[in-house]
Amino acid sequence: MEIIKLKGVIKNYPWGGNRLEEYGKSSDDIMAESWELSVHQDGISVIDSGKYRGMNLKEYFKNNSEVLGNKNDLNIMIKYIDARSSLSIQVHPDDEYALIVEQDLGKTEMWYIMESLEGSYIYYGVNRKVSIDELRERIENNTILEVLNKVETKKGDYFLIEAGTIHAIGAGNIICEIQQNSNLTYRLYDFNRRDKFGNLRELHIDKALDVVKTVPSMRYKHDKESSNNNVICSCEYFEVEHYKGEHELVFNTDGDYQIINFLDGEGMIENLTYKKGDTFLVPANYGEYRVTGECEFLKTISNF
Repeated sequence: MEIIKLKGVIKNYPWGGNRLEEYGKSSDDIMAESWELSVHQDGISVIDSGKYRGMNLKEYFKNNSEVLGNKNDLNIMIKYIDARSSLSIQVHPDDEYALIVEQDLGKTEMWYIMESLEGSYIYYGVNRKVSIDELRERIENNTILEVLNKVETKKGDYFLIEAGTIHAIGAGNIICEIQQNSNLTYRLYDFNRRDKFGNLRELHIDKALDVVKTVPSMRYKHDKESSNNNVICSCEYFEVEHYKGEHELVFNTDGDYQIINFLDGEGMIENLTYKKGDTFLVPANYGEYRVTGECEFLKTISNF
């Protein structure tokens, strides 16, 4: 099996910008997101190397199921996100609620801050215990931000955002998002913004309040400096490792497919060249492979 380079699906949401051009992405419109690794029906990545070039990833897996190893499906999605302006205040359901109500998976995700302009921030959970009634009232009177945990961001920060946690990406951040393969989002609040037709954007208040966590998270931010290895996030859905520097690193798939996202630099992954912004899928049965060059990258393995 070949290591394959992937081409992301560009999403032109109105809050996006043009900074993903720095990561090799292109579009005639603004670029809010690039779905680098996805088999979701809302946007399927395309193979951009080798004998399968031009084939979409879902079709590729149909013909090459052994690439996934002991996994039944590609259960994760990876995006690059450019927030020129702030996203809505939102929450995602867990698997139990999503399967019953939406017949879909829930969504736990991790954010790695690729770039952060001075003064940028995210919202992460509540800053004190709140009731559902209080949250509903604050949505109605436009004061919900007062009870949210506002966290300043800098390049290299990373956050695990479990299903049920209120969150929002603030303006000025570029993020690598690693998540369950789901596109379920419940908007709680959207700053009274309107769509291109002048209508207020849809909110999903009742469903959001069904799933929201109403107490602060005990650990919302991971500190890379305190880690004694390359693992920066490990949860029931995925494990993410971070590498930076001048390398000749040898990895082994050990029966699990692996995803490499190059955040900076250039070099070789086996016999393929990479540059800033490139994403590669390493098949589960590939065995040993090498990454060389001065670079920064994330390596992701699915845990389910």
